[in-house]
This record gives sequence, C-alpha cells and structure tokens, in this order.
Amino acid sequence: MPLSVRRAGAGRALDSGQYAARMSPNLPQRRSGGRRLPYTFHPGLPKTDCPPKGASPMTGVIYRRLRGLPACKEDFYSHRETNTPCPAPDCDCWGLSVWVTLEDVRHALRVYRAFRHSPIIKININPEHGVIMKTGSNRQPEHRTFWRDITHDLLPLCVVIDPQKEEGG
Repeated sequence: MPLSVRRAGAGRALDSGQYAARMSPNLPQRRSGGRRLPYTFHPGLPKTDCPPKGASPMTGVIYRRLRGLPACKEDFYSHRETNTPCPAPDCDCWGLSVWVTLEDVRHALRVYRAFRHSPIIKININPEHGVIMKTGSNRQPEHRTFWRDITHDLLPLCVVIDPQKEEGG
C-alpha cells in the first residue's frame, strides 16, 4: 500500500524537515552542510526507540533481494507497509532487509532456497538515505536492517546484479 504524504496544511506547504518535525519530533538527526536535519521516516514507526539508537548512517553499497523484475517502488516498502507477516521485533519490521557485502548475499542464497532465483540489487547509499543496523540471526549473522528516509527515492539508484558473477566481497 503506497504511502500518501500530505505536506500542505493551514494553507501552506511544509518542506520535508517541517513535515518530519511535525510527524515525529524525536527522530534521529543527520548533519548536512553544518545543519542538523531530521530524517523523515514512515509515520507508522513505533514512537519509542525506532530506529534503535544503535542504527547509524552509512556511505557505501547495500544489497537487497527483490521478489521480481523490474524493480519498483514497492520493493522499498517494509513488511509493515505491505502488511506482510514479520516474525522480527516491530521496529525491525518497519525497516528493509539488506546485506552490506557480496559474501553476505551469497551466504543468504546458500541458506535460503527461496532466495536462489530472486533478483538482487545493489544500491549506493549515503547518510541522507537513512540509517542501518546489524540485526543478524543464527542463519544470517551479517544481516542488516535499513530504515530509509521516505523523502528519497532509491529506485533510480538500483542496479540489478548476479551475485555469483559480481566482483568484490
């Protein structure tokens, strides 16, 4: 179900920072050109400690499994946004499951048969795109959860890869 964000109120439009402050005044902060700006996370996130204090901005590559091709905006919706059952803690269910190395992707493909024929995308992110935290399990110790800033469209940053042929680690 797509997120519908209304930014107009009382006859004037709100910029993304004003919208975020109005929706959730306790959001983690990011630095941009010396200014502190709030992230704009989905307004449905739990009000307390979500994303967790251990989540931090990242510059680099993340990898994500898709359900099919072509990639679409819905591929960046959380389990909660799509009403998909999620056994993880509620806050984690509002984030996206990702990996940060090809080795981690290859491990997941070995461990989960259902993933073996799924497309994998690579996305170069920077701190303004959101925050990430290691949320590993016994089967996927290097799994990460990424809470995205909803004002950024990640779709144009996606590159479909073949993790078995991709160089790097």
